[in-house]
Amino acid sequence: MRDQGDDEKRAAIEKLACKYVPANIAAHRKEAISREWKPLCMLEMSIEHITGKEAIELTVKKSSMHMWLILRQP
Repeated sequence: MRDQGDDEKRAAIEKLACKYVPANIAAHRKEAISREWKPLCMLEMSIEHITGKEAIELTVKKSSMHMWLILRQP
């Protein structure tokens, strides 16, 4: 785990604040961030592997495409 510098951490929290509370003016945003800065802990995660289910529509589409390729081969 790496320790982010304060500048990088502040830039990240500013982007999150703008995304989720876009109507908030800059002065209020900076005040809220400054008020909660000391207990703020940010973690960066890197996904190495992910699994999941495939939508039935994609499965059917792949299946029909596979059949089309089999029928098309000489």
